[in-house]
Amino acid sequence: HESSLFLDDDGYYWFLWPLFQELFEETGQFIDLYGNACFESENLTQLGQMLERARNLVNTQPEIWPVSVGIQTHQGHSHEVFQEVSKTHFLKLLNQWQSLLGLAEQSGQGIVAFGD
Repeated sequence: HESSLFLDDDGYYWFLWPLFQELFEETGQFIDLYGNACFESENLTQLGQMLERARNLVNTQPEIWPVSVGIQTHQGHSHEVFQEVSKTHFLKLLNQWQSLLGLAEQSGQGIVAFGD
C-alpha cells in the first residue's frame, strides 16, 4: 500500500494546475511544487471532488496529448513549451491519489503535500 505520491514539474502537474487553483479558492490550500498544503476533514471531501473533476477531464483526452508546461525565452523570442502526457499513466496517478484519500478518510488522518 503506497502512502505517498510524487508530483513533478511536468505535464501532469500543469494539466492539474487550474484544478489546484479552484481547490485553493475552496480550501485555502494550494498544491504547489514549492509550498506545503494540508487537507483534513472537510478539505478531504473537496480534494476528492477535485480528483473526480481531474478524472473526468483526463477521460476526455486522447491516449497521448500535449500539455503546456511554460514559456521559454531565448534571445528575445519566446515560445510555449509542451510536454506529452499519457492517459493511462495519468489515470494510474489519479487512482493512487484516490487510494491515499481513502486511506486518510478511513484512518481519520489528513493528507499533507510537501513542496521542494
